[in-house]
Amino acid sequence: MINQTWELLTECNTKYILRKYETSRQPEQIQIEHSILNHLEKHNFSLAPRLIATNQSSTMIHIQHDTEGPISPPKGDPEDPLQHSGFFSMFSYLPGHDLYTWRDRVAHPDALQSAGAVLGRLHGIVGPHSFGCAEAEYAPVVTQVDDACAEWGRLDAAFLATRIGAYLARHAPWICAQWVCLRARVAPALAELPQGTIHGDYHQGNLKWRGTDVVGVFDFEWAHRDARLVELAMAGVYFCGDWDTHVLHLDGLLHFLRGYGASGCLTPQEHAALPAALELAAHFQAALAYWQFTLRHDDEGVCLGDLGHFVELLRWMDHDRAVIAKTLASGSERHRAL
Repeated sequence: MINQTWELLTECNTKYILRKYETSRQPEQIQIEHSILNHLEKHNFSLAPRLIATNQSSTMIHIQHDTEGPISPPKGDPEDPLQHSGFFSMFSYLPGHDLYTWRDRVAHPDALQSAGAVLGRLHGIVGPHSFGCAEAEYAPVVTQVDDACAEWGRLDAAFLATRIGAYLARHAPWICAQWVCLRARVAPALAELPQGTIHGDYHQGNLKWRGTDVVGVFDFEWAHRDARLVELAMAGVYFCGDWDTHVLHLDGLLHFLRGYGASGCLTPQEHAALPAALELAAHFQAALAYWQFTLRHDDEGVCLGDLGHFVELLRWMDHDRAVIAKTLASGSERHRAL
């Protein structure tokens, strides 16, 4: 299941967004997102949506149409939000252009710098605060890749008969061997880097755009505590990954980092760990494609395309590791000299 959203237009032509949260979301998880949005509003961060409260000052309501369980199937017209059961919230509507996807690389330097600058501002405002994230913590990225590799080592015959199963039968041994080597380097390093609350799903499809300017950012529901470098690396593979050639455009990544540095400069330790963090991000995205097929039952063709892209990206990173490290190091030195 995924969230469902509806655009609501009032008689005064004011537009709002109504969201029904996916069935697995618990109230305490939703409240974390709401606490972050309220904090951003108090700190005059105008790019995030505002929560619209009820007359009772609640920003979340629960609708249940029967007693068969906490969440029930829609009744009546499925296009009518009120015919659904679940947890709902309403948000102000963010103006701007929506890309809807993270699978299209952002190429323009100004757009990359704008996206990096907005992420730097977000980390500066929400990073120092926990918002109750410790009470609803998500498994660390390293743990999630560990779990995926463990499953790939014991795939059953039924799963191997799927296209993704057949793909993993060929590629999982190499992926997992690479992961063992990377894990030994990246896990200890991440523990020593600056930690904070991060957006958790910062990509071009969760932003609103006006030309090359980011004018809105939404979907804070995966916010959690982690090394901020993890989010920067995830953003790197989202914004700068080429889905045709399966490489990262490192010049684009440097533009993104330049924008980020305008609000929150990276430490020398973060710069040194960035190449390994990019590999971690690609490993995680490959694992995520697998989870989305096995747990969410997303379209197999789409998940296989995602999995294949990130595995090919890992192969490029493995082949050009020295070049990547040198390019990022020289780029960061030029930036610090400005």
